[in-house]
Amino acid sequence: MGTHRYFTPLSAHGPGCSGSILSRSNIAASQLGPIIFARCGAAAMSSPLFLVDGEAIDYAAHARPCRLCGSTPVDAYHLISECNHASIDRWRQSTEAAARCLVTSLTTLMADERDRAGRRPEHLLFRRIRCAIKNLNFDSPEGDFVLYRLVVAQPWSERMACPGMRSVRLLGRAFDLAGVYHRFERPILDQWSRWSKSMLWSLSRAWRGACKA
Repeated sequence: MGTHRYFTPLSAHGPGCSGSILSRSNIAASQLGPIIFARCGAAAMSSPLFLVDGEAIDYAAHARPCRLCGSTPVDAYHLISECNHASIDRWRQSTEAAARCLVTSLTTLMADERDRAGRRPEHLLFRRIRCAIKNLNFDSPEGDFVLYRLVVAQPWSERMACPGMRSVRLLGRAFDLAGVYHRFERPILDQWSRWSKSMLWSLSRAWRGACKA
């Protein structure tokens, strides 16, 4: 696809590609619901992930305000990156720390697997990524972009980075690297998917608990 031969990069999505992270991972489809729900915009709030006591509210039909902070509209992006309620803010702080660890782990694994697949390990690029994510200010548009995309397991291309977004640019460059056989990518995809699922369930618990308080 495009300039890449045989296998599309992680940043490629849609028909004709090698497939998304979720379709290529070894995680059972029945366990990937939280990630799929979180990608559904406002409709995610009516999903089992965020439903509170079986409430019958169609969040997708209208721009509904967040029950915790009043901002509109409420969706997974709002909870992951914007909501300033104390319970959600605590979740975000712990998730930001976990995201730094995830990127460090993923880049190390990506270098190892690329080397095992006979590709250039790109050690310099991955070292630059680890340095950038260590210094990333998550309380910024760049931080919002990175955190949301990591939590919903959705890679991006380098061209999506706005000026000054170093972490977005470098991670996008890594995701743009020519693909490898799927067996070399699956350890990366499995780790990312499991992490995302865990973060979303913890966000679900924080949301439900705050709504019932």
